[in-house]
Amino acid sequence: MTAPALLRYAPPPFPKGARMLFVIGAQKAGTTFLHQALAQTPEVHLPPVKELHYFDIRRGCGKLTFAARARELARAADALELAGPAPARLERARAAAALIAMQSGAPAGTQGPDRHAAYLTYLAEGHAGARYIADITPAYAVLPAADFADMASIGAARFVFVLRDPVARMWSQLRMATRAELGPGAPAATLAASARARAEALIRSGRLPRVERADYARTLGALDRTVPRARQHILFYEDLVRDARAFGALCDFLEIAPGAPDLGRRVNPGVSLPLPPDLEAAFATAFAPQYAMVRARFGSQVPEEWR
Repeated sequence: MTAPALLRYAPPPFPKGARMLFVIGAQKAGTTFLHQALAQTPEVHLPPVKELHYFDIRRGCGKLTFAARARELARAADALELAGPAPARLERARAAAALIAMQSGAPAGTQGPDRHAAYLTYLAEGHAGARYIADITPAYAVLPAADFADMASIGAARFVFVLRDPVARMWSQLRMATRAELGPGAPAATLAASARARAEALIRSGRLPRVERADYARTLGALDRTVPRARQHILFYEDLVRDARAFGALCDFLEIAPGAPDLGRRVNPGVSLPLPPDLEAAFATAFAPQYAMVRARFGSQVPEEWR
C-alpha cells in the first residue's frame, strides 16, 4: 500500500534502531491494563508518566491537563520554598517541570525537523535500546488527521487503537466520573442517582452521540487517511482483558517476543452499578452508527459482549 499523501513531514530526530508506538482509545477502554502489560517487556520503553498528552495539548484541546500540570509545578515549588530541597521534593519539582518543558516545541501545524525536540528528549530519557518507545495517551483519539500524519512520521510509528462496547464504556465512564466527584465512601444509591443524572443530561442535550472519544468512526477514518493499515492494530477491550491471545496478537504486530498479561488483575476497577434498561436503550440508539461501522469493518472479530 502506498503511504498516504499526508505523510510528508521530514522525520524528527529519533533514537537509532527504535520505533515509535502510539496507543490511543477512550476512557475506560483498557489502556491502563495494556500499559502494565507492555511494561513487562524489555522491548518497549515507557516514559515515567503514562499519559503524556503532548499532542492534544499542542493542538489546544488539552488545556485542562496543562493547567493541572501547571498547578502541580506551583505546588512543588511551594514545597521547596516551605520545606527545603529534600531529595523527594527536588524530584517532584523536576518531574513537574519536565512535563511543562516537554510542551516547548512549535505549535501544531508547524513543520521543521526540531518541532518535537523537547518531546522526544522527554520520551527517550532512560531509553536503553528497547525496540519501541511508547506514548500511551488515549485522548489522542480526538486528534485530526493532520496530527496523526505528523505522529506517524516519528520513528516509523505504529498505532494501537483500543475499542470497547460503546454502551458499556459510556456507563463505565459515567460511573468513574460520579465516584471521582462524590468520593469512594458515597453510598451505592447516591452513586447510582448521580450517574443517572449525568446520563440524562447527556441525552437531553443531544451530546451523547457526539462524545468525542467515543466516536470510533471518526478516529478510524482519520487514521485510515494518514496511516497505512499495516501500521495500525485495532484491539478490542473485551478480548484484551480476558484472552491472552489478544495480547499475543499485539506482540505479533509489533514483532516482539510474546508476553503474558495478568488477566486476573483488575486495573482501575469501576463501581459496580447496573445500567438501567431505559438508559441502555437510549445509549444503544445514540451509538447505533458506531456499532454499524465497527461490525461492517471487523465482522466476526467483534466480541460477543458488544450489543
